[in-house]
Amino acid sequence: MCLESHSSGQKTWQQISCGTVVPAGTEARDVAHIKAAREGIVEYRAVVYGLTSPTDHHPVRERTSGLATVSTR
Repeated sequence: MCLESHSSGQKTWQQISCGTVVPAGTEARDVAHIKAAREGIVEYRAVVYGLTSPTDHHPVRERTSGLATVSTR
């Protein structure tokens, strides 16, 4: 699982951090300490990737969470 952010002015989502690989189930976790670089609206989402092994270099996006929107000043 990885956390991504998108702020006004950006065209693409930026990966913030990724948790450790787990075999299956609901054990995936990721913790990130984030400090906004500038004012505006920032959106965050979690993305779950499917891997064929812990060292898989070609993950497949399985699921994306809903957005969490934060207004920074």
